[in-house]
Amino acid sequence: MDKCPRQYESYQSTLTPALLAKAKEHLHEDECTRDPSLVQMREFIAKHPQIQRCRTDALFLLRFLRARKFNVTAACEMLENYLRCFQQWPHCFRIKDPFETYEKLIDAAYLVPLGYTSGGQFVLLYRPACLDLSWMRPAHVMKLGAVLAECYCDEEELQVGGMELISDYQGVTVANLGMWTIMDLKLLMDATTKAMPIRTKRVHISGLPRFGAALVSTCLAMIPLKNQQKVVVSAITAILLDLTANYHL
Repeated sequence: MDKCPRQYESYQSTLTPALLAKAKEHLHEDECTRDPSLVQMREFIAKHPQIQRCRTDALFLLRFLRARKFNVTAACEMLENYLRCFQQWPHCFRIKDPFETYEKLIDAAYLVPLGYTSGGQFVLLYRPACLDLSWMRPAHVMKLGAVLAECYCDEEELQVGGMELISDYQGVTVANLGMWTIMDLKLLMDATTKAMPIRTKRVHISGLPRFGAALVSTCLAMIPLKNQQKVVVSAITAILLDLTANYHL
């Protein structure tokens, strides 16, 4: 993974005409912005004294450029934060556990990718009641999130369309929510808003019991106002009908 290869890969778009139009309208992306922005990000990586190894292919860098609507300075800052997460908190973000661990995490079905809506948004379902508290901790939630991000973030449809998160709290217990410390929540909120290159379009909260209101309020206080405004409370049935009636994998 050379941060300064002799030759960079050229970009080959997989976007449909509709997604190209959406990228231009909502992300300010076209050939006139994309190519120079990729050049600037590659120069930033090559000259950065603390970045030793980093992907420089277009799909990887476009994660950050599209997440920050082709503001190159903001995209480079997000990239720094992203790389810092893996260095400073490897127990939460580095994907180095035995395969069996990830198999158990996936089988628990507390984070489930549901595919894409007819509008092009990627849908992720979070069900904290499915956490096995005999061995799962907040780090496992973040680790599986990092695995899913690496699996899906190179998909251009996700980069352009963004993501809808459904947080389904049905059946959740005090213990499910009480395992999160303030430091855990701060790390998760900072990672999702400042480091993970995914444009979250909306966060749907469903079935939240009264004892969970304080936790959600704490999370909201840790993120910018523009992100707070993306959070809505809805019935899970209405959310699924609205988002996933015509989704595709």
